[in-house]
Amino acid sequence: MPVIRVSDEVMKILKKFAIPLEDTPDSVLRRILKEYVRIQNAMKGKLDENSKRSTLVKKWSLIGKSKQRYAKWIVVSLESRGGRGRSRELMVDIEKMFGNEFGEEEREPLKSGQPRWMKNVNSARGEMVKQGLLKKTKYGIWELA
Repeated sequence: MPVIRVSDEVMKILKKFAIPLEDTPDSVLRRILKEYVRIQNAMKGKLDENSKRSTLVKKWSLIGKSKQRYAKWIVVSLESRGGRGRSRELMVDIEKMFGNEFGEEEREPLKSGQPRWMKNVNSARGEMVKQGLLKKTKYGIWELA
């Protein structure tokens, strides 16, 4: 079995993803890589051959231009999870997939402590529900219509 060396910084990150007394560095890396592949496939559209994306794209004009960017992120994240997911998980997906697109202002925390981009995503989600692009579901669950 090959041996690899990782920096202290990478080890700290691995520990954040590890389940104590259960995971090894190998199992953590496998889980992270599996998630990475899932997200990459979602971004490439591999999961949406029979998806509702084409219908949603036609309705984009119903959403304000300032929210369209966030709506796109929501759709990609939901499609990667089969069309339904918990808001917390979706926010993690969005940050992983699109975090490099956040501007400085979007990263700044609001008075609530939440970064501005999360507030904007929630606002876009509310608009999508109003327009019928997402289903109105119980608190914390988002679902494509």
